[in-house]
Amino acid sequence: MLANSVTLPVSEHANIAFWDLVGISVCGVALWTAVRWEGLPLKAFGIRVPTVGTLGRALELALYVRVAYRIAVWISEGLNLRTGSETGEFFAAMPMWLYVLSQIRAGFVEETLFRGYLIASMVSLTGRVSVAVACSIVAFAASHILGWGIGPWLIGQFAASVVLTVFYIWHRDLIANVAGHALVNISFLVF
Repeated sequence: MLANSVTLPVSEHANIAFWDLVGISVCGVALWTAVRWEGLPLKAFGIRVPTVGTLGRALELALYVRVAYRIAVWISEGLNLRTGSETGEFFAAMPMWLYVLSQIRAGFVEETLFRGYLIASMVSLTGRVSVAVACSIVAFAASHILGWGIGPWLIGQFAASVVLTVFYIWHRDLIANVAGHALVNISFLVF
């Protein structure tokens, strides 16, 4: 659980907002490139009009990811791997409004890049969903090494990546993945 016992300096808020905007911009460029240059339709990324079912899938996904993540961290702790990180302390020091916005951005950017764009592009290039799935899982987990290090958190990220990717392949609903991912991240404020 994250607790706001320490606060970040206001200058750090601007830094976080800047990098959040960079991530969103990268998503925009990736999608524009895929649609404009690669000729892929938005449907190829799982982008469609949200429905009530989208919300249900997001909640279902959030539950699956939390369970998989918790099991992975529990196993890691049983193996006496290092737990905790400076990244968790950094998030705990954020004001709640900034943490929530940052986690919504994380869900949007990571799902758009690692599930929507990467899977659609890899399937288009290789014709093989299995290659796209493997690339998505590994890229997502690897992207978290700098922030979380190697250990239980990375194992948890890998488990979450497997669930997020399989769920995306199953439903092809990027909006449900974005919302579910954001809900999981925000839930760390509670448990």
